[in-house]
Amino acid sequence: MEIAGKSFGYFDISYERYLSERFHLGGGIGLSRRDHLYFTGGMFTRYNFSIPLYGAYAFGQKKHHVISEFGTTIR
Repeated sequence: MEIAGKSFGYFDISYERYLSERFHLGGGIGLSRRDHLYFTGGMFTRYNFSIPLYGAYAFGQKKHHVISEFGTTIR
């Protein structure tokens, strides 16, 4: 189960590479916020992106397993 995704935002796109049957590393990019900024010349929109970097290890047998993830998010 994930809450707010790996980038803690609206959505993210990730790529994962399995280094063994149980261990993998991944990274991605996600949209965390969109702001409308106003100034005397008009308005522009700023998008805030985040970059999740993570690894995971799966415990268990065959079909049923638990996944333990660790990582960080760069904003």
